[in-house]
Amino acid sequence: FLKRIFQRTDLILAVSNNTAKDLAKIFPFTSGKTAVLYPGRDPFFQPVSSKEVLRKWEVDAPYFLCVGTIEPRKNLLLLLKAYQQFRQQHKGRFLLLLVGGKGWKYEVFYEELAAHPFREDIYLTGYVDKEDLPPFYTHAIATIYPSFYEGFGLPVLEAMSCGGVVISSNQASLPEVGGEAVSYFHPEDKQGLLTHMLTLSQSKGLRESKRKQSFDQSARFTWEAYWQQFIQQIHS
Repeated sequence: FLKRIFQRTDLILAVSNNTAKDLAKIFPFTSGKTAVLYPGRDPFFQPVSSKEVLRKWEVDAPYFLCVGTIEPRKNLLLLLKAYQQFRQQHKGRFLLLLVGGKGWKYEVFYEELAAHPFREDIYLTGYVDKEDLPPFYTHAIATIYPSFYEGFGLPVLEAMSCGGVVISSNQASLPEVGGEAVSYFHPEDKQGLLTHMLTLSQSKGLRESKRKQSFDQSARFTWEAYWQQFIQQIHS
């Protein structure tokens, strides 16, 4: 039904330039009536100094965080492989926290997880209430987002809003969200991801610099700007 809906629509609002390009590629007639409006950040996501939530989830060591549904598009198999090599090369104990419920075609992931040599340090929380997410983002060594494709990538914005360090895939819309604040890698480049994990885990100064960049980048996404642009589009 999508093509017919787009044909009858006067204005299409895309959440990223990448989404707008995809629309124009698949439905060329949409290019003249598509506007890009980035969503604003949720003010709920702010840095949280308390680690009470981490204690509730029994997080007892430094950790990398990944937030998202367990499904092939999220590229979690690459993350498991990079984490294995990270642990083999790094002397310290670092956890991997995977926050999110099961999606589609998750079986292969659980097979790989069961055979992982550091399985005991990989925590699967399942779905986590929104109230618990800011502490997870704030205190992570880095939030890792290895996704193959995102229309926008809200977890990246949420993490940056909490002053979190982010390592992300360089595909689709994600560079639009992360700007210069995020450390990028190709989603098929395990070594690239591993290098970022090693570098950030070993340099507190770099992490602090990235935290400031994250917070500054997230401040660019406001609902006030969205609303002003929305009104302009309606009256244009």
